[in-house]
Amino acid sequence: MREFFESIMPNVIPKLPALWNATLETLAMTGISALYILVIGMALGILLTVTKKGGLLENAVVYRVLDIIINLLRSVPFIILLFLLIPLTRIISGTSIGVAGSIFPLIVGTVPFFSRQAEAALAGVSPGLRVRSGRSAQLLRHYRCRSYRSGAHRPGYPDNRQHHRKENREINR
Repeated sequence: MREFFESIMPNVIPKLPALWNATLETLAMTGISALYILVIGMALGILLTVTKKGGLLENAVVYRVLDIIINLLRSVPFIILLFLLIPLTRIISGTSIGVAGSIFPLIVGTVPFFSRQAEAALAGVSPGLRVRSGRSAQLLRHYRCRSYRSGAHRPGYPDNRQHHRKENREINR
């Protein structure tokens, strides 16, 4: 079998270990940058969604600044962005080549696209659901604070279901 592949690809078979090493480096580079892109892009997408007009935390200044930065980074071709980021990449990762030198430009070049995708996905969620989810978070924080202040989180604390029902009625008004 090896003879067959050597006859078809005589220059590839001797370099198979280097090819395997390059494949692992590529997977590491894309995997590491994908984790950062997911976290940063999702955070920016959520921030864009909640600060836009009609959002939960409407803030025109924050939204406009983020919007301009994201649109600017999205409009620059990646190869030009890669070239422009070389000095900053050297400061951050110590090199501008290889796996370590490619992670930062990949993150900077891809986060704006992912954040817009996250913003578009979150914009598709009905406003009523967003308000209810915010209300649920508010109720959860309220109950957590009340239970810790009252000592209800300690084992053996008496059951106060009636007290919580009364409190829930007051909150929902």
